[in-house]
Formats: sequence, structure tokens, C-alpha cells
Amino acid sequence: MPIYKCPRCRGNDVYFANRQEVRSTGGPFGESYTVDVKKPFCRPCGEPMDNLGPTPEEARASAAATEKTISFLTSKLGIFLIVVSVLIAGLLIYFIVSGINGWVQCMDGYNYSSEVVDGETLYINQCDAY
Repeated sequence: MPIYKCPRCRGNDVYFANRQEVRSTGGPFGESYTVDVKKPFCRPCGEPMDNLGPTPEEARASAAATEKTISFLTSKLGIFLIVVSVLIAGLLIYFIVSGINGWVQCMDGYNYSSEVVDGETLYINQCDAY
């Protein structure tokens, strides 16, 4: 839970209450609507509280989680997995593109060569599938 401080009395005794806020959908023809929002208020004076950020324990836990993620990505296993996944993705894209390319070349009708045999023109399909 974040640290709250009252701007009027400098206290930190907080309670949460539902208040309505007016919001809009944005854009040139935006519409306004109201939403119930839980807001922090000072218990002694009723002033809305200022959010000073996370507690030191929460900040340390967040930093430790980020450091753990970064240390895995820069470890030998993390780098190996990244390289292997990039290679597999590249090979997969290569095989898909080459398969589609070969299929399209055989289906478009331009893979015929002509040969004249005994005065007659013969057309030979260059694709293996036909």
C-alpha cells in the first residue's frame, strides 16, 4: 500500500471513501459520465490525501523482481534460449516462404518451356508436381 500524507495537517491517518468523478470518452464527440472511485482521505480533517509512492519494502520487492528478470535474460541460459528461439523463428519463416513461393511458381502457368519436335511445338511444365 502506498504512503499517503495529508497536505493540510501533515498526518498519515487514512481512510478510503467512494466519490464520484466525471470522465469523458474523448474525441470530437466525447460524452461525459460519472464513475464511483475509491479515494484516500485524511481521517482528522477530511482532506484528500497525497500519494507519496510505494513503501520502502514494496520498492525493494519491485526492484528485486526486476533484477531477477534482467539477470535471467543476461544469463547464459537466457541468452541461449533467446538465440535458439530466434533461429527457430527464422527457419520457420524461411520454410513457409519458400513453400509458398514454390507453390505459387508452379500454379501461375509461367513455368512452361517450349520445345519444337518434328515441326510441332511442345510445352513442358518445369514443376516436379505435374
